[in-house]
Amino acid sequence: MVEIREDTSETENVPTQNTGYTMSTIGVLEYIRINAVDTVLFIARLITVFCSLYYVLPFFHPAIQHSAYSKAFVAAAATNAFRLHQRIGAFRFSREFIFNLLLEDACHYLLYSLFFITTAPITIALLPVSLYALLHAANYFVKLCKATGHGQNALSINVEEMINQNTQTFLGVIAISEVFILPFSIFMIFAGKASIIFPFLYLRFLMFRYRSRRNDTTRIVINQICNSLEELASRPQCPEIFRKVLRTLSSVIYRLMMM
Repeated sequence: MVEIREDTSETENVPTQNTGYTMSTIGVLEYIRINAVDTVLFIARLITVFCSLYYVLPFFHPAIQHSAYSKAFVAAAATNAFRLHQRIGAFRFSREFIFNLLLEDACHYLLYSLFFITTAPITIALLPVSLYALLHAANYFVKLCKATGHGQNALSINVEEMINQNTQTFLGVIAISEVFILPFSIFMIFAGKASIIFPFLYLRFLMFRYRSRRNDTTRIVINQICNSLEELASRPQCPEIFRKVLRTLSSVIYRLMMM
C-alpha cells in the first residue's frame, strides 16, 4: 500500500503534547509560518487542481481552457521541482547525483509535466498531476485542521475519510492513465498533434515509473497487463498467430520496462 505523505523536515514542526488525540493547538497563521514550504506547495497544488477543472468543464472559451491546461502543468512542474530540491538539494554535476535524481518520483513527474506543457492538449494527461495534487492538498488541509484545533469538524473528518478510502483507487487510476497515454500518443503522431519522438520520451517516463521505489502501482498495472496477455494467449481457442502476437507483445513490454 502506498501512503500519501511527504518526507520533509518542516511538516512536523508543530509543537505536540501527549493528549492521546491532538497536537497542541496553534493559530492558522502560525501554522502557515512554521510550515511555509508545505503551504507554498499546497497553493501550487490547488492551482493544478483548479486549472485542470477549468480545462475539463465545458463552460469556458477554448482559448481560456487551453491556457488553463498549460497552467495546470506549469504549476505541477513547479511543485515537483520544489519537491525535488527538498529531496536531493542543489544540482551537482556528478554521476551519483544524476542516478539519485532519476530515482525520485518528483523528477519523473517534473519530466512528465514538461512533456505535456509543449504538446497539444490531452485530457487524460491531466489525471496523474491533478489527482496527486488533490491528495496532497487534502492531506495538508487535514494536518492544518488538526494542528489548529479543528480536526473534529465535519469538513476535516470528511476530507480525511476521502483520503483513507480513495487513495488506492486514485493511485490505480493514475497508473492506468499513465500506461494508456503511450498508445494514445502514437495515434497523436498520425493526427499531427505530437512529434515522432514523443512516444519514445514518454516510454522512458514509464520505465522510470516502473522502477519507482516509493510507489509500485504503475509496476503492478503493467505486470497485470502482461499477465492478461499471457492468459489470453494460453486459452485453447486462441488462434496460433494471435497467440504468438500476444506473447511477443507481453515479452516486449516486460523487456522494455527492465531496460
